[in-house]
Amino acid sequence: MIYVITGRARSIGNFYDTLINPIKGFLDDNRINYHTIHFADQVIDNEKDLFIGIFHHVNGRYMPKNYIMLAMDPPGNCNEGMKIKLRKAKAILVYTDKDFFSQLNENLIYYPFPYHKSIENMYNIEKNIIEQNKDIITIGCINDKRRYIYDYLKENNYDIYCPNIEDKPSGVYEKEQDLLLYSSKIVLLNNYYKNDLQLPRMTYNASNKIFFIYILNEEDDGNLLEDIYDNLIVKCSSNNLLETVKFYLDNEEKRKENIEKLYNYVSNKLRIEDFLNKDIFSDFQ
Repeated sequence: MIYVITGRARSIGNFYDTLINPIKGFLDDNRINYHTIHFADQVIDNEKDLFIGIFHHVNGRYMPKNYIMLAMDPPGNCNEGMKIKLRKAKAILVYTDKDFFSQLNENLIYYPFPYHKSIENMYNIEKNIIEQNKDIITIGCINDKRRYIYDYLKENNYDIYCPNIEDKPSGVYEKEQDLLLYSSKIVLLNNYYKNDLQLPRMTYNASNKIFFIYILNEEDDGNLLEDIYDNLIVKCSSNNLLETVKFYLDNEEKRKENIEKLYNYVSNKLRIEDFLNKDIFSDFQ
């Protein structure tokens, strides 16, 4: 049997499902049977089974024998426990720094958090009746860089909302998150770690026709977004943040144009079937 696991703890919001759903969609499309495990403490190993997931919250003592692991963090954030999990995996789904991960495990599968129709409006929200009553939102764990962007826009009288700063420090997830995304004219993204792109949120926003601007941090490689999504990403740095935000707030048609181009790109060029092969699951069906 195949098990797809989000790998989260019971006390944490379900922020991994948007990353795992394309894999489940791929299995569905290929008529491959599987079960879903929502919590890290539900993993019960059977040597004949295959587990697929993130495993961040699974205690190392309870890791299964056969598993394919999605490498969520950049190399600099992988502690020794994470490296052990990566070494023992049957394969690693990676989106960055193949050289580093190949030193841990030679079985790498390139996985740029691709598109599957299952991540479109996952919670069946009536999007057409949602008013875009917020100018700008940003979500995600807070560090000095993200706090600076928030404060900078506030100080310049921009209407920006960040739940992680204002009233929900643990963040918003699932349907609550999507309602917030749909209600904003602009969503701001930037990487938490140096040179580590927020590909999961980029794919998810593009798939759900949510307009976003990507802000490069000062210490990031200036070419970090080069060729990403066919150069369709609207990007800026802190130096031209105000001008970029103002332009897209004032030009709804430009936002709509970018939304459609990005959606068409990810839904046609980043399909999960172009990155996964059903043969890797054949021994466990």
